[in-house]
Amino acid sequence: MYESDNPEHYKKDKIETWDAIGSQMSDEEEIGYLKGSAAKHLFRFGYKGGLTIDKAIMDVKKAIKYLIKLLQKLEGLRKEGHKMADVHTQTNVEDLFKDKT
Repeated sequence: MYESDNPEHYKKDKIETWDAIGSQMSDEEEIGYLKGSAAKHLFRFGYKGGLTIDKAIMDVKKAIKYLIKLLQKLEGLRKEGHKMADVHTQTNVEDLFKDKT
C-alpha cells in the first residue's frame, strides 16, 4: 500500500483530520470530499513547493491515500447494502449549472 508522509499536525487525539471532517458530512458529501482531495493533489502534481520529482511523487502518494480512503468508504457502503443511488444524487458536474427554472 502506498503511504505518504502523515505529519502529527494532521492528527488530534489520535483522530485523523479526514475522519473528523468526514464525521460531519453525509455519505455523499464525504465521497465528494475524498474525490476532490485526490483530484486536488493530481492537479497540482509537482507544482506545490517547486517543480521537483520529489514533490510530484509526494502529490501522487497523497492522491493515492485519498483514493484508498474513498475505496474503503465505498466498500463499507457496499457491505452495508447501500446502492450508489443512495449516496449520489448529482449525476454530473454539469447538473450543478443547469437552469432549474
